[in-house]
Amino acid sequence: MSKTKEVRHKIFFVLQKYFQRKEIEMKRIKKQTFFSVLIIIASFLIASCANPKPVTHVNQESSEKESVEEPITLTVWWWGEPEAPGTGKWLKDRADEYTEENPNVVFELVEQNIDTVVTAFKAAAAAKSGPDIAFLFSGGVYVMEDVWEGNIVPISDYATEEQMSTWIDTFSKTYDGKIWTMPFYMQSYLMMYNKDLFTKAGLDPENPPSTMDELLNACEILNRSGIAPMASGMRDLFQGGIYYSELGVQSLPDAYSIQRATIGEESFEDRQHAEWLEALDQMVKASCFNEDVNSLDLYSGWEVFGRGEAAMLQANDAFLPVAIENLGEENVGLMRMPSYTESPVSESMCYFSQGLGITSWSPYKEVAADFLLTLHAKENVDEFYKITSIPFANTNFDTSLIKSELQKEEFEWISERPQLCPEGLTAIQIWETGVMPASQAIFQQSLSPAEAAQLIEDVARNWRESNPPNFDNWITWAKPGE
Repeated sequence: MSKTKEVRHKIFFVLQKYFQRKEIEMKRIKKQTFFSVLIIIASFLIASCANPKPVTHVNQESSEKESVEEPITLTVWWWGEPEAPGTGKWLKDRADEYTEENPNVVFELVEQNIDTVVTAFKAAAAAKSGPDIAFLFSGGVYVMEDVWEGNIVPISDYATEEQMSTWIDTFSKTYDGKIWTMPFYMQSYLMMYNKDLFTKAGLDPENPPSTMDELLNACEILNRSGIAPMASGMRDLFQGGIYYSELGVQSLPDAYSIQRATIGEESFEDRQHAEWLEALDQMVKASCFNEDVNSLDLYSGWEVFGRGEAAMLQANDAFLPVAIENLGEENVGLMRMPSYTESPVSESMCYFSQGLGITSWSPYKEVAADFLLTLHAKENVDEFYKITSIPFANTNFDTSLIKSELQKEEFEWISERPQLCPEGLTAIQIWETGVMPASQAIFQQSLSPAEAAQLIEDVARNWRESNPPNFDNWITWAKPGE
């Protein structure tokens, strides 16, 4: 590794560790000030050690070829181990295989932290240094903001139509006719329940609640039996975002209504956007959650269900194999989030794929793209599932590898009525400082549903009035075809 690149890595390692040490509430309130100072320092240090010798590379405007003899280090910032255990091993195996075929290419694989995946990449983008390939959450705005800010280049510029034809979930990664990140592994939000605990409480284990009234009644029965109805952890706010994804769309004509509220054509205080907070408030008041819900983080809350200490869990499907292993497949059931309306959206299945993108500053874009394309080779797609029990986002995936009937059932649900998850349809600032704190306030009973809805709308209004960068792009994205 060159001295310049080594110094850059050290700088951003320090940046990452800085953000990891901060509590998430501090990060949301104060990170902009600290972030600006750190970026100035990082930029100065990088500039002071910059190597003036240019690196020959391929780009869209040039036919100039990268030298096959040139030693190349591809830096990959990845994440996924908590959701898909074994991702790190699978990725290292693929990198080793690529190096075996291309001895001049070696890899630096850097695992990220869930709390700093976004902020660390923003820091790297501000200084135009860091990874050549970066993990980017799902799709929608998590990709679009980096597209509009020029932080990534479209993977579709380096792939053929045939290569991309088997990719799943390209619609959430598409803007201006281009696919900007490569679909990685699949995720969806899923509700599961413990049949044994249902039976002990006198509930029908083959007919879980399907309406909000039925759910509230089940919570009462389970509580009388000394069983926590639902497992959750709200300390780090992320679980609140999942409840929004599952409850917040139920009163909307379509999930894209969230985009319209983001740009101000609708309001997050409108009945159709605020009713989910009333439903969540009813669940909290009915003691539907474990008593320590506000002191546990996301994964700790899920583990309550995994230990057999709660009857239901709303999580992502990465936890399903864990639940099956801990509780036995015969004891785990799948259910939809009970609905409080008859909206057709309430029957849909929120799903997405995580993504990997090529950074705009990488001098090795073509090589990075070539490596990413090898990940979609059928043998690699199947191997990912064998190692992680999570499907790769490619239709070439051999579904006969799925031995769990519950996972087969989930895939059928996704294929029947898929929809983009709401978290990808609004600004990250609105999501992080509006939606998630509002849901936490409901759990803490510190705000009424109406006050929580006002909090979200106030954050959205302030965001719009602050003249956010790329707002014109937001409007174009929210109103396609106009």
